[in-house]
Amino acid sequence: MHPVAEPPGADVMPRLLRSLLPVTGGRDAFFASLAQARPRWSWLVAAVWVAMLVLATTYVTRNGRNLPMQDEWEFIPPLLGLTSGWDWAFEKHYEHRYVLGRLLYLSLHRLTGNWFPAGMVLTILFLAGSAYILVRVARRERGHDHPADLWFPVLLLNAGHYENLLMGYQVVFTLTTILVAVLLAVVARSRDADPARSATCAGVLLLGIMSGGGIGLLFVPLVGAWVGCLLFQCIYGGGVERFVWSRDC
Repeated sequence: MHPVAEPPGADVMPRLLRSLLPVTGGRDAFFASLAQARPRWSWLVAAVWVAMLVLATTYVTRNGRNLPMQDEWEFIPPLLGLTSGWDWAFEKHYEHRYVLGRLLYLSLHRLTGNWFPAGMVLTILFLAGSAYILVRVARRERGHDHPADLWFPVLLLNAGHYENLLMGYQVVFTLTTILVAVLLAVVARSRDADPARSATCAGVLLLGIMSGGGIGLLFVPLVGAWVGCLLFQCIYGGGVERFVWSRDC
């Protein structure tokens, strides 16, 4: 079979990702000097990530309570088994549905005996994981660390997220955050990875993101089109077998 040229749009997401990241590359003397300090920035980014993780954990430890907060009072019946938890997971929360997130939240309470801080702990892990993934994606695209990477842990783990940190139900929303971060990592690796594998991973992640209410649905058109381009490349480029047998990311 003759090789088929990569379809238009297959590299749109990687190029868009690169355009949003600060690139040093010697544009001027200032950026060149930053590029020479790569090892130092690497340690500093890691130190800030650890510091923000410790601060967020300390904040939740001191201020979190093993009690429902705000909307969680309405969830007492399904949490206690007085109503069907499965039906509750598919109910609307205002105008949105958070099926996957609600199932995760319900499972946490089943496993911990309705320990409300469980969601707070998992939220911290999701936000810290998202910051770590974004730092790694930026480093991969740029080729080295950059002081701008400090913003990822600072923005995601600061106490300004106090409602997200102190309300266990917010794990429903931070689940979408980390799924999007993982999706960005898949996009960043797609240039060097098998297109079938990238399409499979992105498609699975998109299904999870879609369950994140209206915010998750915003990612469907662009990411869905990109996955379609990768599938086109697989099918018409002789990659059907790879697509069928692709198992992991």
